[in-house]
Amino acid sequence: MKTGAKVWLWIMLVANVMALVSYLFLTLTAPAYILYIVAEAGMITAVCLMLFFRRRLGFYLFLCIAAVALVMNIMFGAPIISSLIGAVVGPLITYLVLKGSWEAMS
Repeated sequence: MKTGAKVWLWIMLVANVMALVSYLFLTLTAPAYILYIVAEAGMITAVCLMLFFRRRLGFYLFLCIAAVALVMNIMFGAPIISSLIGAVVGPLITYLVLKGSWEAMS
């Protein structure tokens, strides 16, 4: 796996862990955030599959969870445009950085 892909996946891993921790605290005020905790746990799993196990399955899981997160964000009242941008930009960057390493992944 190329260095750029590893750096991006590490950034994603750290960001998702931080988001998970923040959702844990937010769950104390609004139980609906438990859905976001489940989604973040799935994202962390997806990133770990890509980063440590070099599995394409992680990327496909990432795409599925991004789609679910888009629906959740819209259902909970987030602006549609920013939700769409968030659901497209992350997977697009991930695809672009993994494109050169795709053959090395199983």
